[in-house]
Amino acid sequence: MRVDLSLSEVVHPYMEELMRQAHETVNLGVLRDGEVLYTHKVFSEEIFRVEVRVGSRVPAYCIALGKALLAFGDERARSVYLDYLDGLKDMPSSVRDIPAPPSRAAFASELERVRELGYAEDHGAFLPDVYCVAAPVYDRRGRATAAISVSAPRSRFERQRGQLISLVKATAEQLTVALQEAGALD
Repeated sequence: MRVDLSLSEVVHPYMEELMRQAHETVNLGVLRDGEVLYTHKVFSEEIFRVEVRVGSRVPAYCIALGKALLAFGDERARSVYLDYLDGLKDMPSSVRDIPAPPSRAAFASELERVRELGYAEDHGAFLPDVYCVAAPVYDRRGRATAAISVSAPRSRFERQRGQLISLVKATAEQLTVALQEAGALD
């Protein structure tokens, strides 16, 4: 018997468990119009923690969530995004302090490395002292439709990097199965 659950009901327990194991903030995001939209979050219980609001949007090229989504997502969408990056090079800089986009070749190479590793990282590309690791959550067709990440202050991330990578990858795999079983990624 299939029970229809909301995405939040399926995702939240996995995110809470990941936060308990990692002791850092856990994020879930999706790709929307060249940006990562933060859809779910579980905050770390640490005094000094990373806080990005649900509903926030960040350019995909400068965060681990975006790299995971692009590397493991639809191939056509990846190609369109790489074309989009080329167009950003010619635009005047924004009022906001957003890092300049990488070249198409550099970013394509980075996405290939992400595919080889099975996860993505960012080391302060968006915010200098915030490091992050992310892994894809797949739909039934084997494409990343969401990604889960752990964000931490640089000093704590560097001390536990290997453990965070393992935890995020394992949780992404568990979440993929749970969401597919719940029919949330059809």
